[in-house]
Amino acid sequence: MAFSSIASVILAIIIIKTLISLTDKSPLIVLAPEGITAKVTAVSKAAGLILWEDINDIQLHKVGGDTLVALIINNSEPYSAKIRKKLSSMALDKDQDLHIYMTASVLDINAEELFDQVNAYKKTASSL
Repeated sequence: MAFSSIASVILAIIIIKTLISLTDKSPLIVLAPEGITAKVTAVSKAAGLILWEDINDIQLHKVGGDTLVALIINNSEPYSAKIRKKLSSMALDKDQDLHIYMTASVLDINAEELFDQVNAYKKTASSL
Protein backbone atom coordinates (compact mmCIF):
# COMPACT_ATOMS: atom_id res chain seq x y z
CA MET A 1 0.00 0.00 0.00
CA ALA A 2 2.87 2.38 0.77
CA PHE A 3 4.45 1.64 -2.61
CA SER A 4 1.14 2.34 -4.34
CA SER A 5 0.80 5.67 -2.54
CA ILE A 6 4.34 6.74 -3.43
CA ALA A 7 3.83 5.72 -7.06
CA SER A 8 0.56 7.69 -7.19
CA VAL A 9 2.26 10.82 -5.83
CA ILE A 10 5.12 10.50 -8.34
CA LEU A 11 2.65 9.98 -11.19
CA ALA A 12 0.64 13.03 -10.09
CA ILE A 13 3.82 15.17 -10.03
CA ILE A 14 4.78 13.99 -13.53
CA ILE A 15 1.30 14.74 -14.87
CA ILE A 16 1.29 18.23 -13.31
CA LYS A 17 4.75 19.02 -14.73
CA THR A 18 3.65 17.81 -18.17
CA LEU A 19 0.52 19.96 -18.08
CA ILE A 20 2.55 23.01 -17.03
CA SER A 21 5.04 22.43 -19.84
CA LEU A 22 2.18 22.22 -22.36
CA THR A 23 1.12 25.75 -21.46
CA ASP A 24 4.68 27.09 -21.76
CA LYS A 25 4.71 29.45 -24.77
CA SER A 26 8.40 30.38 -24.56
CA PRO A 27 10.57 29.66 -27.62
CA LEU A 28 12.25 26.28 -27.84
CA ILE A 29 15.53 27.79 -29.12
CA VAL A 30 16.79 31.27 -28.28
CA LEU A 31 19.77 32.75 -30.12
CA ALA A 32 21.16 35.67 -28.12
CA PRO A 33 24.37 37.71 -28.37
CA GLU A 34 25.85 35.83 -25.40
CA GLY A 35 24.86 32.31 -26.44
CA ILE A 36 22.16 29.79 -27.25
CA THR A 37 19.45 28.30 -25.06
CA ALA A 38 17.62 25.23 -26.34
CA LYS A 39 14.73 23.22 -24.92
CA VAL A 40 14.47 20.65 -27.72
CA THR A 41 16.22 17.75 -25.95
CA ALA A 42 16.61 16.87 -22.28
CA VAL A 43 20.37 17.47 -22.36
CA SER A 44 20.13 20.82 -24.16
CA LYS A 45 17.45 21.94 -21.70
CA ALA A 46 19.56 20.84 -18.71
CA ALA A 47 22.64 22.65 -20.05
CA GLY A 48 20.89 26.02 -20.00
CA LEU A 49 22.61 28.96 -21.69
CA ILE A 50 25.56 27.78 -23.79
CA LEU A 51 28.00 30.61 -24.44
CA TRP A 52 29.17 31.12 -28.03
CA GLU A 53 32.78 31.24 -26.85
CA ASP A 54 32.41 27.73 -25.38
CA ILE A 55 31.14 26.23 -28.66
CA ASN A 56 34.12 24.79 -30.50
CA ASP A 57 32.21 23.47 -33.52
CA ILE A 58 28.70 22.96 -34.87
CA GLN A 59 27.97 19.82 -36.90
CA LEU A 60 25.09 17.90 -38.44
CA HIS A 61 24.70 14.24 -37.40
CA LYS A 62 22.30 11.75 -38.98
CA VAL A 63 20.85 9.49 -36.27
CA GLY A 64 18.21 7.01 -37.36
CA GLY A 65 15.48 8.95 -39.12
CA ASP A 66 16.45 12.29 -37.58
CA THR A 67 19.20 14.78 -38.31
CA LEU A 68 20.62 16.47 -35.22
CA VAL A 69 22.58 19.67 -34.81
CA ALA A 70 25.54 18.95 -32.52
CA LEU A 71 27.21 21.67 -30.48
CA ILE A 72 30.75 20.57 -29.56
CA ILE A 73 31.70 22.27 -26.31
CA ASN A 74 35.35 23.08 -25.51
CA ASN A 75 34.76 24.28 -21.92
CA SER A 76 32.59 21.38 -20.84
CA GLU A 77 32.91 21.37 -17.04
CA PRO A 78 30.24 24.00 -16.17
CA TYR A 79 27.76 22.39 -18.55
CA SER A 80 28.60 18.84 -17.49
CA ALA A 81 27.99 19.74 -13.85
CA LYS A 82 24.56 21.24 -14.65
CA ILE A 83 23.57 18.28 -16.82
CA ARG A 84 24.67 15.72 -14.20
CA LYS A 85 22.77 17.61 -11.50
CA LYS A 86 19.52 17.80 -13.51
CA LEU A 87 19.64 14.45 -15.28
CA SER A 88 22.07 11.79 -14.20
CA SER A 89 25.77 11.15 -14.08
CA MET A 90 25.07 8.34 -16.56
CA ALA A 91 23.98 10.94 -19.15
CA LEU A 92 27.58 11.94 -19.79
CA ASP A 93 30.80 10.12 -20.47
CA LYS A 94 33.64 11.83 -18.61
CA ASP A 95 36.30 10.81 -21.13
CA GLN A 96 34.68 12.36 -24.20
CA ASP A 97 34.16 15.90 -25.43
CA LEU A 98 30.77 17.27 -24.54
CA HIS A 99 28.34 17.16 -27.47
CA ILE A 100 24.96 18.79 -26.96
CA TYR A 101 22.47 17.66 -29.58
CA MET A 102 19.47 19.62 -30.78
CA THR A 103 16.67 18.16 -32.86
CA ALA A 104 14.61 20.22 -35.29
CA SER A 105 11.79 17.68 -35.34
CA VAL A 106 9.77 19.77 -32.85
CA LEU A 107 10.42 23.01 -34.77
CA ASP A 108 8.89 24.49 -37.90
CA ILE A 109 12.23 24.24 -39.74
CA ASN A 110 14.44 21.34 -40.75
CA ALA A 111 17.85 20.50 -39.27
CA GLU A 112 19.81 22.05 -42.14
CA GLU A 113 18.01 25.38 -41.71
CA LEU A 114 18.60 25.26 -37.94
CA PHE A 115 22.27 24.47 -38.55
CA ASP A 116 22.59 27.41 -40.97
CA GLN A 117 20.82 29.83 -38.62
CA VAL A 118 22.88 28.83 -35.58
CA ASN A 119 26.14 29.10 -37.57
CA ALA A 120 25.18 32.49 -39.01
CA TYR A 121 24.16 33.86 -35.63
CA LYS A 122 27.33 32.56 -33.99
CA LYS A 123 29.46 34.30 -36.63
CA THR A 124 27.53 37.53 -36.16
CA ALA A 125 27.75 37.35 -32.37
CA SER A 126 31.48 36.55 -32.51
CA SER A 127 32.18 39.63 -34.62
CA LEU A 128 30.53 41.97 -32.07
